[in-house]
Amino acid sequence: MMQILHGMRKKIVSFFIPRKKEEQEKSLHFQKNGGALLEELVTTFGARYKNPIRNISANELIRATQGRHLRIDMSNDFDFMSTGSWEERPILVRRCTGRILKETVRDIAVTSQMSHHKNVLKLIGCCTEFESPALIYEYSGTDLLSDLLHEPRNHRILSWKSRLRIANDIANAIAYLHTVFQTPLIYRGLDPGKIIVDNNDIAKLFDFSLCISLPPGELHVEVEGQVGRLNSLDTTPYSRFITQKTDVYSFGVLMLMLLTGQRAMWRDQEGKLINIVVFVNKQLNQIVDPHVLSEGGGNEQNWQYRAFLDLALCCIKPEKDDRPEMIEVAKELKRISKCIHTEEVFQDVNHILNSPNSYVYYAVFIGILLIGLVIIRSLRVSRVELSVKQLPPVQGEVLKIINNYEL
Repeated sequence: MMQILHGMRKKIVSFFIPRKKEEQEKSLHFQKNGGALLEELVTTFGARYKNPIRNISANELIRATQGRHLRIDMSNDFDFMSTGSWEERPILVRRCTGRILKETVRDIAVTSQMSHHKNVLKLIGCCTEFESPALIYEYSGTDLLSDLLHEPRNHRILSWKSRLRIANDIANAIAYLHTVFQTPLIYRGLDPGKIIVDNNDIAKLFDFSLCISLPPGELHVEVEGQVGRLNSLDTTPYSRFITQKTDVYSFGVLMLMLLTGQRAMWRDQEGKLINIVVFVNKQLNQIVDPHVLSEGGGNEQNWQYRAFLDLALCCIKPEKDDRPEMIEVAKELKRISKCIHTEEVFQDVNHILNSPNSYVYYAVFIGILLIGLVIIRSLRVSRVELSVKQLPPVQGEVLKIINNYEL
């Protein structure tokens, strides 16, 4: 009987001791990672940081991903994503198993302050009870831009309109990072493998682990280690000195990838290494992605290709001072996306008016103008009558006299 009781005691002790040890480790990780995260928030954003970060326990996270594990391969060896469900909504969980703690907490801190931006993957919370903290995002699909450009699945090929929209989305996110915070932040790790494209072709940027803030009053900062894969193509001397124009360069390379469908670097059939910056020196119809060219689109779309390429080439100019600011790039992309080139419109009008049947077109043109004036006048009168009805009698009469005089 004593032997049986002794055996049961050993089993009970052996069951509880590992669990106690595991809980102690979680507590230590929580204190270490949580302290590092708080320090990062204060260092980067001072007392102005907002959007408190929700901490999710390791047990909750394990339950959330159990039975729903879909691994998403990333563009580096450090991270992986998996899908799950938490509080009855789909989530994405990103584990950073090979990164140093400083990079991971920087990622959490910056993402938390950028989460309200529509083109940033929204952070729900984080788990600091693992040795390497995990990030929990709102689910926005699992399609990485790198896969859609180079390895399209289920025949999902990005149209030119979608590529323009993605460029606009990411430009807005980077410009926001540069301009909104008290101390400008530089992303420096821009890569199509860090962009998720949802089913509506809305681009969501994530992974701010290489993000760095400029020292107060300085325009550059010296860094050690990675400067970003796309920035490695920049042969500018002193490239270790990071500025906001560093992001402009990598964004220019990203634009070239969207236009051509090519990787930043690849080997041709002869095994020769090709740099996309050199590749785009060919004629325009030789570099645009064949999937995009097959859409047609006419002169308007051809003009967009040229304007898009010219902007990308401005972004990758060798001298950093010659590159535009990111906010200027975002504005120009918005203009390109409007699809109407003013000079082309005037050329078309002049061509019509100078044609042999110009008198017919003159008549039609004048007729359209007269109809437009009549419509504008009737709308204005209707507006006056509506305003009069809504005012007391005296004020209404005064307003009616004033408006009639203007007409």
